[in-house]
Amino acid sequence: MFIREVFYCKKYGGMVNAKICPHSEEFHVHIGGTKLRKMIMNGEQPPEYMRRPEVYEVIRSFENPFVE
Repeated sequence: MFIREVFYCKKYGGMVNAKICPHSEEFHVHIGGTKLRKMIMNGEQPPEYMRRPEVYEVIRSFENPFVE
């Protein structure tokens, strides 16, 4: 099974993959789970396109939301 990489497209304003997005790489924002976890653990609030606000609030409600 082949899984296509998804990314945020600034022109579309949403999550897409290369199959449906004709825009150049300059409009793409690749979101990695490691980057997102580090931001949250450092107390930074990720941009809204990287997370849903209600999910972010639940994650932040835990003292140590990510188990190593």
